[in-house]
Amino acid sequence: MALSHINDLLRQLAHRVGHAPFSLDDTGARILHIDQITVYVEYLAAENGLRLFSPIGEHDMTPEITGLLLHANVLFAGTRGATIGVPWASRLVTLQKVLPADIDYPNFERCLNDFVATAIDWRAKLEAPTRPRETAAWEHSAEAIEA
Repeated sequence: MALSHINDLLRQLAHRVGHAPFSLDDTGARILHIDQITVYVEYLAAENGLRLFSPIGEHDMTPEITGLLLHANVLFAGTRGATIGVPWASRLVTLQKVLPADIDYPNFERCLNDFVATAIDWRAKLEAPTRPRETAAWEHSAEAIEA
């Protein structure tokens, strides 16, 4: 049931952007290329979830870069609800978000757009890192709740 629903979401997405229909492959995954961002879409049967995953790029893990990434993950202050990660012994910065497999299409499209926008933002931030404004992460969350 969940695979069928996810394939319906992907078909709706393809139709919305004027592309030929596509769906998950036999492994339950699909690679999308949106605005020069590669997004891996994968069905997670055990969690009944839909993972969005994107490699952001390889970077030296300087204290400045590490600080930016850690700050962004605090209460999702700079990730729009996604999680930034760096695999162990790697320089590859990644972005990941898990959605419920039964998400409706409007929310799926919104989440996918937010995810891609976040990946684009982080690609740019990591090209020219700056120190985050000294603000508690909960202030960002409170702003989002009031919006």
